[in-house]
Amino acid sequence: MIIKKLYVNRFGKLKNLHIELKDGLNIIYGENEAGKSTLQAFIKAMFYGMNSQKKKIRENDRKRFLPWSEEKASGELYFEDDYKNEYMIKRTFGKKRREDESIVLDAITGKAVGHIDHDIPGISIFGLGEESFEKTVFIRQLMSEVKRDKEDEIMKRLTNLKNSADEDVSFYKALNHLEKLKKSLIHSRKTGKIDKLKEDYAKIQEEWGEGIRLQEENLEDQIQLNEKIEQKRMLQHRINQLEEKKKKWKQLRIYKEYKKLIEYKNKIKKLLKDKESLIEQLKFGNDCIDEVFIENIKAKKIQWMKQKNICDIKKVHKESLEARIEEKKDYLKDNIKNIWKVLFLGIFIVLGGFLLGWTKNAYYYGLSGIGIVLFIYGFKKKKSVASMMKQMEKELNNIEKAFQVQKESLENIKKEMMRKLRPFYKGNIEIEQIDPILKHFQELLNKKIEIERQIFTLEDIYQSLLQGRDFENMKKAFKSFTEELEEIIDEESIEALLKEEVQKLITLEKEIKDLEHRVQTRFYGRKNIAELEEEMERIKEKIGNYEDVLASLDIAIETLQDSFKEIQKSFGLKLNKVVGDILREITKNKYDALKISEDYEVKIIDSKEDQIKDIAYFSNGTWDQIYFALRIGIAKLIIGEEKTIPLIIDDAFVQYDDKRLDAVLRYLYQYAKEHQVVMFTCQKREIEKLKNFSGIHVIYL
Repeated sequence: MIIKKLYVNRFGKLKNLHIELKDGLNIIYGENEAGKSTLQAFIKAMFYGMNSQKKKIRENDRKRFLPWSEEKASGELYFEDDYKNEYMIKRTFGKKRREDESIVLDAITGKAVGHIDHDIPGISIFGLGEESFEKTVFIRQLMSEVKRDKEDEIMKRLTNLKNSADEDVSFYKALNHLEKLKKSLIHSRKTGKIDKLKEDYAKIQEEWGEGIRLQEENLEDQIQLNEKIEQKRMLQHRINQLEEKKKKWKQLRIYKEYKKLIEYKNKIKKLLKDKESLIEQLKFGNDCIDEVFIENIKAKKIQWMKQKNICDIKKVHKESLEARIEEKKDYLKDNIKNIWKVLFLGIFIVLGGFLLGWTKNAYYYGLSGIGIVLFIYGFKKKKSVASMMKQMEKELNNIEKAFQVQKESLENIKKEMMRKLRPFYKGNIEIEQIDPILKHFQELLNKKIEIERQIFTLEDIYQSLLQGRDFENMKKAFKSFTEELEEIIDEESIEALLKEEVQKLITLEKEIKDLEHRVQTRFYGRKNIAELEEEMERIKEKIGNYEDVLASLDIAIETLQDSFKEIQKSFGLKLNKVVGDILREITKNKYDALKISEDYEVKIIDSKEDQIKDIAYFSNGTWDQIYFALRIGIAKLIIGEEKTIPLIIDDAFVQYDDKRLDAVLRYLYQYAKEHQVVMFTCQKREIEKLKNFSGIHVIYL
């Protein structure tokens, strides 16, 4: 079987890469970071998928080689089987395994093939699981060492070379099965059947011991419970006695309140009587003196005072005007006399002027004109004085009328005040007496208001003391009550003692409930002693049976291990020989004998020193040579001569010196004549050393 073509669409850093491989030795050269290891991982992924669940990126191909661009990894691999049939594996890889797609097609017809597993085609093609593939023909960079895997497929197949053709027969499988059976009975983590039975036995034994202890505790609690119940009975009797005393004290307290009620009731009655007396003094018929009445009288008094002031002012004004008019009259009288003189003088001059003008000379008529002027002046002056006198008399008359009106108004206000006050005051009332009278009325009214306030306060206290009770009922209840109880009852001591006893009762009742609960529930959900003892016997019997089985398993394991050692002598010699032949060839006869354990631990037989040495004593280069020989040897034994499987190597010889490299390249050249070899390298020395060999196919990345 050979790999013919690789088409990488997207895988890690590789993109749109096409590579053709040939039969024989193929060398893929590339510098560091060119993608050689990525391409080798691509080949394995095409055959076995990406199955690692490890968290480290270096150990998880899916995390390591999925493109960062969120694209899916994909590609195609063409191969030819031993019968010259050509097939194509086409795969796509997503972020998770369920997103993967895989199909195997016939490269000629394009139809899906049925005899090859599409998910893990490597098993169908090579006959090897993924672990065995990686430990034989798939050698990663600096990872040539071989270790036993969990399924141990390689050791199983090597063992079957000398025994059975049945692939399911395996020493380790049988041993593991026996060990599992043994672990199912007894385990270091205490999860076996015997472990669990012993644990159950210990628990039941502990429960049995606990049950005995609880029985004793229950007996003690029952005795204590009986004592507490008796204490409660006696305490309840004392509380009842105190309650009776408290009841009597309460009656006394209510009686005292009743007496207070009577006292307040009498005070209220007396105040109501005083109030009625005051009302009588402040009342006449339907009229009653109140704040409004007093305020009205005060307002009338103020109005009268204002009117009195106005009247006095007008009286003074009138008298002043009369005096001025008298003075003016005297003055006018004097003026009238003078005016008459002027009039007579004017008439005389006029008559004299006419007479002289007529008799003596016409110029004397001018004197008549002067007389006329004097006459007219005197006439007007007289008229003016008369008008002034009339105006003054009119003004005086108006003032007199206004004064009379003011006097009447003043009198009316006084009459109104007298009318309102007369019913409440016997005898004549003068204006000067109004203020003392009002003061007396105000004092009576204030006294009435104070009495009403006292009545309101006392009634409020009375109702507070009454507390909604019926006074008449209280009166009947305390008709024959005496205060003798006051001498034998102490309120504070009763309350304090009662509170103390009640608190004791509450605490005692809680203790009784706790004891009753403990007695009733102590065995709740628990088995009785007899049941526990029967169960302990059954478990002891089961443990004995399982311990017999365990002893049988130990004998079987010991027998199987002895048998395997005998079988190992057969296939171990063959494996040692095949690997030794390869090692001799690649070390140029330096080492040819070795011993390989079932865990692939290798020891070298040094013929020169006649010693068996552990591989750890050898150099890294020798180490790589030994494990390279071991891988090829195992592949030859488990695959056989009929099948040809490609050998895929990634820089496996970086620790080889030139001599070792020459030897291993010569071996690979011969090996490639029957098996395809795909060797990845970043060293040009491999190419230089193989350039003289024919049929070498070199590919540059």
